[in-house]
Amino acid sequence: MPRRIRRLIPWLLCFLAIMGFAEPRLLPFRWDVEQMTDPKHMLVIAINGDATAPTIRAQRGDTIVVEVRNSLGRELVIQWQILEKVLNRQCGGTDRPISAGQTASYCLAAKQAGQYSYQVESKLQRDAGLKGSVVVL
Repeated sequence: MPRRIRRLIPWLLCFLAIMGFAEPRLLPFRWDVEQMTDPKHMLVIAINGDATAPTIRAQRGDTIVVEVRNSLGRELVIQWQILEKVLNRQCGGTDRPISAGQTASYCLAAKQAGQYSYQVESKLQRDAGLKGSVVVL
């Protein structure tokens, strides 16, 4: 293959990914949701030990799978704004509370580009930091 063409391949792949022609992917995430206190002794809900909720980045057509382990001492329900839930063998469409110590999976379809959000149902948990963004390109 000529050198000039080989140099264009990464740019072409990047262009196709930006334009939405990339192959749909399965994006797995594992979250351990736990209660912590910050240096000011304020209640903080952390995901994987980080008080800042992660931003999920996906492309149109991707399926996002978030496995959530509830290490809080109380029930947990995460609400996914706008994103369509997908039912399959891995995900049973969790809208029920996740009991303390239990694990559940959310499967979401990234069908339309945009910025979406997720948050917990409980105002106390939401104020403690459990809210974040999903960006679909």
